[in-house]
Amino acid sequence: MRAATLRHLFAAQSEKDRAILNNIKQAAEFLWQRKFDGQAIVKESRRPRIFLQNGYFFEHEDRFRPLFDPPGLEQTKFDQVYEWAVDQAGQQ
Repeated sequence: MRAATLRHLFAAQSEKDRAILNNIKQAAEFLWQRKFDGQAIVKESRRPRIFLQNGYFFEHEDRFRPLFDPPGLEQTKFDQVYEWAVDQAGQQ
């Protein structure tokens, strides 16, 4: 992920860029089990995002499932989240 790509996203000129940013925010909230208000982390008790069923863990929103997978070779977790966010923006 290049800094120029991030600068472009944070300018969020198009609806798709805003959707990508919103998806990145949702992924961060899901992975960290925290809520965000702008750049601040909102203090609240953690809400479970994955639940035990029949001895196995599963998450209740299928769209977040790919985020549990490890990043690919030569890929950071942020790269993986970004690709997921772009894919989600294309499906909306």
